[in-house]
Amino acid sequence: MWKIAIELEVKGLDLSDAEWLELLSLRTSSTALETVKRARQIAVADTGKALDFIWEEFEKRYGEQPHVADDVLRELQQFPTVSTRNPETVWKFSSICNQAKILASTDQGKSLSALDCKDMQKTVTNKLDTGLRDKWLKKYGKISKSSKDKLVPFREFCQWIEEIAQESTLRGAHYGDETTTPDRRSVPWKYSQASHK
Repeated sequence: MWKIAIELEVKGLDLSDAEWLELLSLRTSSTALETVKRARQIAVADTGKALDFIWEEFEKRYGEQPHVADDVLRELQQFPTVSTRNPETVWKFSSICNQAKILASTDQGKSLSALDCKDMQKTVTNKLDTGLRDKWLKKYGKISKSSKDKLVPFREFCQWIEEIAQESTLRGAHYGDETTTPDRRSVPWKYSQASHK
């Protein structure tokens, strides 16, 4: 989960290697911070190699276990109905979808690549209320027409549901609801030996 937390927090930011080192120095603790400190010695010569060292060490120590992918898929399939009347629920669903998308690109999350198949994807998209499901099916139809193999990758759904989350939050704010967009900077991630066992 450590890698997903980092990627979600800095999504949309184009950080240099030096900025990554600084961010990791400020946001890690315990054993992870020791790894970052060791990497800073490498950074004198090459910040890129220092970052490679950090990612490699973090993966060894905090890498995902195979069951994580199954847990994420189960969470998506057991999620309550997603409706724009509850923007926080849409945001949470969107976040779990993005987690699944990112995990699917890792060795431990390969089983999640099945979400690119229409039948498997349907087990997730069926969590949408009728109005949202109809909107998604229209979008799905447009995308599949332009695809050679008529498949719609799960990443397309992830992008779409995130846009829906943003719209529902804006709509709520526009009408005076106290709904606000989650501030990604407020999502804390600190590494500690106890939290990753």
